[in-house]
Amino acid sequence: MRLYARIALLLGGFLLAAGLVYGLTGYEWRGFVLLLIAGSGFAYVGLYARRTVRAADRTAGGAAEVEPAAQAEAGHGGAEPRGPETDATAGHLPHMEEVRPTIWPLVFSLAGAGIVAGVLASHWLLIVGGVLAVAAAAGWFFEALAQRQEHN
Repeated sequence: MRLYARIALLLGGFLLAAGLVYGLTGYEWRGFVLLLIAGSGFAYVGLYARRTVRAADRTAGGAAEVEPAAQAEAGHGGAEPRGPETDATAGHLPHMEEVRPTIWPLVFSLAGAGIVAGVLASHWLLIVGGVLAVAAAAGWFFEALAQRQEHN
């Protein structure tokens, strides 16, 4: 996540600088505005990711400091390792459903590409993309429904 934050910040800074240079040297305002919007968006995402990483680090650091004190209060003395097998709630973990890998997200992406190509090029591609999107939605829905029936 740190790498993602850095890449987004660097890309945002680059796009902002490129937008300013383009705006000062070019006479076309649409590109200038688009570069500034893209740069601001990437900078915002990078700053948000960086803030999230720092908050997670503080939380992890705070939990590591609290753990020895909690063990001392519980009478563990800090010498005995405390894991999930010694925890009272180990047998009461919530059930988490896992979804099997499926082909339908790929079909959705192909449908999206077909829809975009149809908007740009031909209405026949738009129809094919729309039909493919409906088929992907139905297939994914029925597969998820079948998986849910298996879990129950």
